[in-house]
Amino acid sequence: MGDCCPSLDGPVWGLSSVKEGRRSQDERMTGLRGFTLVEGVVASAVLAIAVVALGASLSAGHMASYEFAQGRRATRLAEELLEYVLSLPYYDPDETSAPGPEVGEVDVRFFDNIDDFHGYVEAAGCLKDMAANDYPAEYQQFTRSVTVEAGAELLSGLGDPIPGLIVRVEVRSLRGGVWEVTRFVATPIGS
Repeated sequence: MGDCCPSLDGPVWGLSSVKEGRRSQDERMTGLRGFTLVEGVVASAVLAIAVVALGASLSAGHMASYEFAQGRRATRLAEELLEYVLSLPYYDPDETSAPGPEVGEVDVRFFDNIDDFHGYVEAAGCLKDMAANDYPAEYQQFTRSVTVEAGAELLSGLGDPIPGLIVRVEVRSLRGGVWEVTRFVATPIGS
């Protein structure tokens, strides 16, 4: 066979360089392996679980902060009303003794003793301080009510129970939370 036919022992014309090129390209890619579809799905699932857990944690923290603020507002509303009630005289200046407001006492500004507040209710959206100023909007989602009842407390070391009034201020949120502040007011001595 002469010189015109390539020998089978040596490289084939044009094919040897392609084979060698592929081999070197394959050799280069063995170190640079990509993600498989399964690995990508698993990584996405792990990331999704982490994001959901973080979101739930942030949501729970926000809710706890909101509930704490609500409790603070409700307690403030209850304590401010109780403080005002307790600033009034024990006995009615007109010497009437029926619990609740007397005739003509149609507004808290006319209440002249503690028991006038028995049965008092303020609706949500209508809360005012004792100077008749509206509370800010974040306080308007509560209701307030007062009960004043005759009662007695047994104080240690004093023997017999002491008669007086039990004043209870209850604050409710529109979402169902309830806060209550109660105080016993002893009957003044000598009455």
